[in-house]
Amino acid sequence: MKKVAAVLTVILLTVPLMTAAAERAVIPDTMAGFEFDRIRQVPVLYTKHSESAMSTFVSSDMVLDRVSVNMDRVYVPVPLDEGGRTFTYSTAGLKRQVGVWWSAMRPADARLSWLDAADWPEEDDVLTYAERNFPQYAEYGYLAAPGTGWSVEILGISEDGTETVIDPEYTVSQAEYEGQTEMLDALMERFAGEYPSYAALAFTVTDDSLEGWDLYAVGADSVYTFAGDDAYMVTVGNQTSVHGRDGAAHTVYARTDRDLFDTDMECGGTTLTWKKNGNTGVWYVDTVEATYENSFTAKIAAHYLHDQGTSLVSYDITFINEGVTYTVHYAPNGKQLRATADAPFGFFVTAGSSCEWEWVNAATCTFETEGRLLPLRELFIIRYHQ
Repeated sequence: MKKVAAVLTVILLTVPLMTAAAERAVIPDTMAGFEFDRIRQVPVLYTKHSESAMSTFVSSDMVLDRVSVNMDRVYVPVPLDEGGRTFTYSTAGLKRQVGVWWSAMRPADARLSWLDAADWPEEDDVLTYAERNFPQYAEYGYLAAPGTGWSVEILGISEDGTETVIDPEYTVSQAEYEGQTEMLDALMERFAGEYPSYAALAFTVTDDSLEGWDLYAVGADSVYTFAGDDAYMVTVGNQTSVHGRDGAAHTVYARTDRDLFDTDMECGGTTLTWKKNGNTGVWYVDTVEATYENSFTAKIAAHYLHDQGTSLVSYDITFINEGVTYTVHYAPNGKQLRATADAPFGFFVTAGSSCEWEWVNAATCTFETEGRLLPLRELFIIRYHQ
């Protein structure tokens, strides 16, 4: 990549008076403007959990340099076995699954019953039924949602083959299950415990389009929800891959000592973030990020789209000045979209373009009027296109 071949574009409309020469960088409009190594082989992990031993055994198809496991939202280093292809970690005492970054209990509607529309045709009828049969939920209120159901004939079969009708028209809401197979499996488990004297049970769906009502108590239940699937972080050479609980990698960080933005600053290295297309399985570069030392510019991160042209989506530049960290987000054409300032005296965001003051305290929603933060016009670098 030669800087002389690039086209110069100055981000700032008005160049401020600065004591040092403005810092420069080449931020290409597409990934084709970079010179970088392709992604190398990524290890595949295979997991086997033992609930009785409260431990998980993990094996790899490649020799690993090091590995960490995301336990209760903290990456914990785990020693590799001899040979570097396997490791084991304990799950005893963990509050959540490995890989989870966020979890909580949230209110949910408690399901009370499914009512056939033939017997309870109107919503008012259903709510009357709820008040009469579920008075313990009166403080929550009731919700009647139109739905469809299955009618299931349930037979008990004795040792001699005699069949007994347990329920000729047992109704089940389709909203409870993803399909008939899941529903019938659940009924088998439920009724096997209720009727242990029968040698077998038989379930036959006699109608799969019943119209009715799903009855709920509003907010009377709670469910556990979680987010995140970054269970394992493994390193092989200059690549660190993040794997889900199933062992499959979904993100790879490849580091190089080179400054891919071709600046004149002291670069601490560049990291390419590779993502895996969930539809095609193809790896693509999502972000190019470089860090710098002893400079006003501390970091440059450019984000690219996984399209035919691998186009620039946006880029962020982080500046550090007198203990304040500024992060500015730019459109592909260099327009300054928004910025934040993390200072010892508060966290600030940019105000609207029509405001007299440029910074707003995010906690107090008050303008910064004391001049403690740099004006937006001074947060810039000179950008070369490629």
